[in-house]
Amino acid sequence: MKKLTIILGSLLLMTLSLSAQKILERDKYIKEAFKEIINEAKDGNAESQYVIGMHCFLGESLKQDSLKGLEYLNLSAKQGYAPAYQELGKYWLDHDQIELAESYLKNALLHFDVNNKYLDKESITVRLFNIAAYDIIGDEELTYSNIIKYMNDRALSRYEFLANYDDDALELLMEYYGVKRNHSKTMSYGTKCHEKGITSSGFWLGQIYEYGLGTPKDLNKAIMYYEFGANSDNDDVNQTCRDRLSEICYNSNMMDKAFKYSYDYAHNEVNNDSGTADILHRLATCYRFGRGVKQNIELGDIWDALGIWYCEFDTKAETIADFEGFDPDNDTQLVNHALKLIYSKIDKKLINTSNATLLCGIYYSMVEQNWNKAEPYIIKSYSMEDAIPEGQAVSAWLINSVYEVAPAIKKEEGKSIIKDFVEKSKMNVADLEKNHILDDCFYRIFVEFIKEIE
Repeated sequence: MKKLTIILGSLLLMTLSLSAQKILERDKYIKEAFKEIINEAKDGNAESQYVIGMHCFLGESLKQDSLKGLEYLNLSAKQGYAPAYQELGKYWLDHDQIELAESYLKNALLHFDVNNKYLDKESITVRLFNIAAYDIIGDEELTYSNIIKYMNDRALSRYEFLANYDDDALELLMEYYGVKRNHSKTMSYGTKCHEKGITSSGFWLGQIYEYGLGTPKDLNKAIMYYEFGANSDNDDVNQTCRDRLSEICYNSNMMDKAFKYSYDYAHNEVNNDSGTADILHRLATCYRFGRGVKQNIELGDIWDALGIWYCEFDTKAETIADFEGFDPDNDTQLVNHALKLIYSKIDKKLINTSNATLLCGIYYSMVEQNWNKAEPYIIKSYSMEDAIPEGQAVSAWLINSVYEVAPAIKKEEGKSIIKDFVEKSKMNVADLEKNHILDDCFYRIFVEFIKEIE
């Protein structure tokens, strides 16, 4: 055992000796390499000056010395070496020398070389974008709308420079000139955005050609650009573009597209306004008269009913549908009318989906006000496998409402649903009545059920 220990100890010493030898060789190689780089830097090589400057800053392979690092970076920058401008910009920005930092960062872009491994274009443009924004909005939320609201000539000049290198600045300027109704510049920046695949350009260019803003009207081009915007990941952009496509195609008797875009809009998030009511009415008309889709009068009636209830009529929207003895200003009549139509489409012998089950509960509680009959449907729908979050929110709200008006029928199952919803959503049931949350949940339930019967 003692002999084995001695042998193992000898092997360990040999291993350490080999490792130490490799380290010494590596260190020797590094020192020799740095001697060569330092000599090149002294001879005026801009890249070598940058490398030495960065190693002095970081204290890697060379003694940390920020002043010496600055000296070498400045020598490199004087020769127009973009990475040196980049690092000097970051350094002075960290030291709150904003104008000096901005100057260096701009020069980094002006001397930018896409093949230079030391450059990070995004980090440069983000810093310049934020410098311009902070100068006008301070600590306010960094949004396009805030920047546009407080835009001044200095910031505008900064963003116009940055737009040559940065898509965010390009998009911001398109929106700025769109809001300011400078149609020629909106078109100019919008065209550049479109070429770069920025989908918000679809809305602004669509507007220009639809209404002939600074250029002749061209509905074909308007449709082309709106269709581009309709593919946006931004809900506001794609929904607004679908809105315009729905109306233009409907009025131009392009019924296949009118149906498609009305349908797409209606089945996604919508706004509580008369514009949405118009779209739902166009969808209803397509179904009612078989335009762009197989005729289905009942679905037409349902979509119209849903539109007039959900969208809170104004003078314009009140002309959309005419129901005998129907008061479009009476919210109770509106929701009851929609619920009766939808309830009539539920196969009472085969209620096997959460949405259909919940709609029965909604109908019995809100139309017939039969709490005993409503409660089992509401409770059952909450725990079904296909229950959607919006449906569960409505279930919790309904159960809570039913127990308030009919406390005698309270069940533990119902109380546990309310508790589960509050814990899961981190929201009080009463909060559902704020900011149209409940309306949006109802709308989603109706739309998902309509999908089941289409």
